Amino acid sequence: MDQRFDRHAHIPGWRQELLAAATVVIAGAGAVGNELARMLGMAGVGKLLIADFDDVAESNLSRCTLFTEADIGLPKVDALRKNLLKLAPHTQVDARNKEFRQAVGLAEIRDANLVMSCVDSNAARIELAARCRLVNAPYIDGGTNPWGGEIRLFLDPAGPCYACYAGNNMKRGQAEIPQSCAPPLSAPVSGSAIIMTSLVAAWMADFALRHLMGLKNPAGILRINGETGCSQWVEGKKNKNCLYHLPLGRKPVKTEVTNTATVAQLLAAVAPANPLLWHPMPVGKTCRHCGAWLPMGTDDQSCSSCGSTEKEFVLKKEYELSFFNKEERLENLGIPPGEILSCSDRQLTRFIELAY
Repeated sequence: MDQRFDRHAHIPGWRQELLAAATVVIAGAGAVGNELARMLGMAGVGKLLIADFDDVAESNLSRCTLFTEADIGLPKVDALRKNLLKLAPHTQVDARNKEFRQAVGLAEIRDANLVMSCVDSNAARIELAARCRLVNAPYIDGGTNPWGGEIRLFLDPAGPCYACYAGNNMKRGQAEIPQSCAPPLSAPVSGSAIIMTSLVAAWMADFALRHLMGLKNPAGILRINGETGCSQWVEGKKNKNCLYHLPLGRKPVKTEVTNTATVAQLLAAVAPANPLLWHPMPVGKTCRHCGAWLPMGTDDQSCSSCGSTEKEFVLKKEYELSFFNKEERLENLGIPPGEILSCSDRQLTRFIELAY
């Protein structure tokens, strides 16, 4: 055994070979994602697939141990990968600078050993819960508040998910970032410090490592109160009306098509079926006054037919890939590697799986 991990051999139940063979997906490379990636990497997890669309800001430096002043302005995932490899050279780090839904496909989620949710918003957690439940993937969610935090274990596909706790006020698949030409709205800033970040990340890492090594974990939610120094387990209950407990149900048909292929190449590979996106994407815009059509990529600031300004254009979105420019690459439509897409084929719904 590598002497780097020699002390691990003295821990009852520890199995370094299982960690070395494991793949863990981490959604979010902020404060909690930073600490979690550092701990999992230093523990010897073989592969970390980390997704985040944000860049390093100066305000991150007080809470993120894998960021330095030299990293300000760089994508968080790139800075994290660069600095983590100095601490954990045995770990393969796959850094993807995109929002989670566009970065990690359903087949990749299914094939990973565990998914770790380190995202900031309720909407993003709902989105992640939806994708994990579609392929029955185990996941752990963590978050902080100014003087505390929570770790939520969703390791049993038959048990509750994050949406069961959040209630039914959010629809399945509601995205954190709208699929439009407009910039996303800024999330409200909340207080946070490295103390609670480290506590939450450490507990998440503990439960993750135990799961990867086949050791027993408790169920439910661990709530940490930094003001009293106490923690409490809360039992979770599955909401029988939760819309997120609806897995694909059918085994997808694997293809050799990757997300770098064009729309035309995918349509030809699965003909006569018509693949559908999970979320609608813009295909073009029409003039509100005269109905003139302008395809996506058109830079016109006014309608060529009636002269109406761009403010009068109506954005049109579609699910069906056949509506899009046939030369457009799938990745440009937000389709990640290894994505699983539904297809409409003579009133029969089936699923296709992209390669990764």
